[in-house]
Amino acid sequence: MTFDRRTLLSQGMVVLCGHLAPGLARAQSFPTRPLRLVFPAAAGTAGDIATRAIGEKLAERLGQPVVVENKPGGNGIIGLQSALQSPADGHTMFVGYSGVAVVNRYIYRNLSYDMERDFMPVSLAVTVPLALAVNADLNIGTLEELVARAKAEPGKMTYGSVYSYSTTHLAMVSFEQAAGINVRQIPFSLAGNMTSELLAGRLDMAFDTLPTLRAHLSKGRYRLVGVTSKERSALLPDVPSIAESGYPGYQAIIFYGFFVKAGTPPAVVQTLATNIAEILKDPGIRQRLVALGIRPEGSTPSGFSDFLRAEHAFWNPVITKANFPPQ
Repeated sequence: MTFDRRTLLSQGMVVLCGHLAPGLARAQSFPTRPLRLVFPAAAGTAGDIATRAIGEKLAERLGQPVVVENKPGGNGIIGLQSALQSPADGHTMFVGYSGVAVVNRYIYRNLSYDMERDFMPVSLAVTVPLALAVNADLNIGTLEELVARAKAEPGKMTYGSVYSYSTTHLAMVSFEQAAGINVRQIPFSLAGNMTSELLAGRLDMAFDTLPTLRAHLSKGRYRLVGVTSKERSALLPDVPSIAESGYPGYQAIIFYGFFVKAGTPPAVVQTLATNIAEILKDPGIRQRLVALGIRPEGSTPSGFSDFLRAEHAFWNPVITKANFPPQ
């Protein structure tokens, strides 16, 4: 990967305080009513858990109720359109994730929105790495052994994904390109169905979230050969990252971040970003999220913008090379 996304975020943190002065009076009067966090997926997911944890603390800090609204469907677009119907005053934030905020641009021809035109980034909230699980019956214990088997049997090995163009799908597409292998996708409409097939031994491998895979690891039905973050996960410290296993540019994470409607006053954006970043420094919040395989981030608006540019720079060539059929 050309850019180190985490370095860009840390550099962005330096400029946070310097932008607070302009429009300070307006920021001091914000918020004037309850805040709304629009989450474009179902309750109970990693991003939803993180959003609710941040929302609770945000309500305490800002002195107004914070309501999380789950609006799943349409690859995130239903929730996005709901957020766009609100005034550009910071009282509604959209919780964008990898697909709706970055990937959709390269998959769908006629999107009804443009993230850069319609929204302003506030803060990167959390990132969620995946792990690569391999069917234990294959007697494969390392990523090197998996790549060797896949090269020996091109097009024969199978992997599961939660529908097409999700991170569980694109993580494998990216790895195929990096490793020079060809494996066959088996898409599922529900994550639970994919996990069940993996446990039943009817899939050769799959990328899935760390908490899900760790929960079933003791059953001995699969082995974990790599995680998709650049560093090892605190949740599974014995599992190497794919990057350290011979693919130094590899990173495929799910991210969740806060956006407001374009035109929101900059001072309001900075107020929200400052509070979110401070919340994500809280030891209790960090411990709660890390235990679930969720990495707390927190950034300035400019740091989040840099992160998004790096995500585009990574996924655009991967998807272009994959040459998916037009959607």
